[in-house]
Amino acid sequence: MLVQEAKVQKDNFNTITAAIKPVLDCVDVEPVPCLDSRQQGQDTIIQRCKAAWENFKNFNRDAVLTAATHALAVVRSHYPSVDIQSIGGGFADGLSDTQT
Repeated sequence: MLVQEAKVQKDNFNTITAAIKPVLDCVDVEPVPCLDSRQQGQDTIIQRCKAAWENFKNFNRDAVLTAATHALAVVRSHYPSVDIQSIGGGFADGLSDTQT
């Protein structure tokens, strides 16, 4: 019974790994393959998923920072009299969502 359960779990893991691996290969660097042609272990796939998620979050943060910096640079170049510090301060206090 336990042997069959373990086999089912291993088959499920292999199915999930086969589906996830192409996506990981697109969004993250593929690790160097093992010299003895062993399959990647569970820990390797899980670590790759965690690393890809962290890399994705860092990419998004950097993209937002770059876009915001660029937008403020364009505002400053077209409207030199605008106070950039007031833009960074957010919306005025006491405004409703409609007024904002």
